[in-house]
Amino acid sequence: MKKKEVYVMNKEPSRSELNKNRLRPHFPKWSSYRVNALGAADQLITRHLEYHALGITSEQKQQAYQALFRTHLTPETLHEVRTALNSELVTGTDRFKTEIERALGRRLQPKPRGRPRKPSDINLPKERHDEQLSFVENL
Repeated sequence: MKKKEVYVMNKEPSRSELNKNRLRPHFPKWSSYRVNALGAADQLITRHLEYHALGITSEQKQQAYQALFRTHLTPETLHEVRTALNSELVTGTDRFKTEIERALGRRLQPKPRGRPRKPSDINLPKERHDEQLSFVENL
């Protein structure tokens, strides 16, 4: 499998801080936001190729990165992401989910609800299934 990188942008601190104080977004010290959006120096942060593709100058890259955090998630998307995080599942396309499951060697999608169907129920023609039901009802 080809090596891929997965990026997660945590918007929760900025959303809660903006709602409470109407201030500029606040990010924890460990966040790369200060480096990527504000140009702060930090030897622990390595900028990704995607960051460098955001613009030519440092200012262009910083402005483009800041714009990523100005977008709003729909309530549906936010619910999907929160549900996935709380359940230790993955959100994204089915193909993406399958790739991540394969890479980690564990299930990251919800299991189908209910008991698995019996093989006899699946392969029976409708008439035979109805016969079985009427037989059971007559007992």
